[in-house]
Amino acid sequence: QLEDPDIEKLPAPLKICARMIQTIKDFRIGVHVVSIMCNPALRERHWIEMSDVANMDLQPDAGTTLRKIINYNLSCLDECEIISIGACKELQLQQSLTAMMHEWDNVNFSTGEFKNTGITILSSIEDVQALLDEHIIKTLSMRGSAFVKPSEIEVKEWFNKLMRVQSTIEQWGKVQSTWLYLLPIFSSKDVVAQMPEEGRYFAQVDTIYKRYMMAVTKQPNVMETAAQPGLLESMNEANEMLENVQIGVNNYLEKKRLFFPRFFFLSNDEMLEILSETKDPLRVQPHLSKCFEGINRLNFNENLEATSMISVE
Repeated sequence: QLEDPDIEKLPAPLKICARMIQTIKDFRIGVHVVSIMCNPALRERHWIEMSDVANMDLQPDAGTTLRKIINYNLSCLDECEIISIGACKELQLQQSLTAMMHEWDNVNFSTGEFKNTGITILSSIEDVQALLDEHIIKTLSMRGSAFVKPSEIEVKEWFNKLMRVQSTIEQWGKVQSTWLYLLPIFSSKDVVAQMPEEGRYFAQVDTIYKRYMMAVTKQPNVMETAAQPGLLESMNEANEMLENVQIGVNNYLEKKRLFFPRFFFLSNDEMLEILSETKDPLRVQPHLSKCFEGINRLNFNENLEATSMISVE
């Protein structure tokens, strides 16, 4: 009875229901049009695409109404819906990229003092590296998306920036660890006098490292500092110089071992602890038992001259 076209013959309650059902059926197409055309993600390029599909200008203006669109009796609503859904995906990708960029606004380098020496170094680099790894994976996923085209240049630039920052932090960390390892050695004038070329290299690295640590103090934000031009190149150069320094140090230690074979019982770090403090003979005390089986320590007089040997007993 509800589907009877002669609604007027129905009783009043059924007449109301029948008219309501027909109204809903008539507006169903309107709801579909609204979901497609009133999408806030639609941009001019999407309206052009939909107009091409419909073979007519669908771009809204001051006189565009829902009734006007419905009256077009568009047969391409399915194709327009695909374009509208694609616009949503493109907008989501752009918003995700923007959110990722803003996530770095408050990410700063953390600095601290190295072993009560008064030397300021980078600390907690691992946290920054973890965030970098996460964002690189996300950006790679975006680059492979079918909806990246409108943001392709921006995504590519962001990816290149992340990769540069990652390389910079990695090289900076290498410079810092090697610089801290070699610092006590080249703080000794005796060692520098015996390795003048390596001493010059280390002095250059020392200047580079301290210059950029001052830059971190002034601007601790990771993206502002680590992405600046020249920093990565300087750290690569510093690492190359430090490699040459380490080769020179190893050759220096090898000569010392050949001159005094009992040094073969000591590691490089232990030898450097002794050789970098040649004015303090007491530095040999912790290492005597490794070099000489029967000697635990030496007795020194006030002139720092060894007067007797003490065994472990």
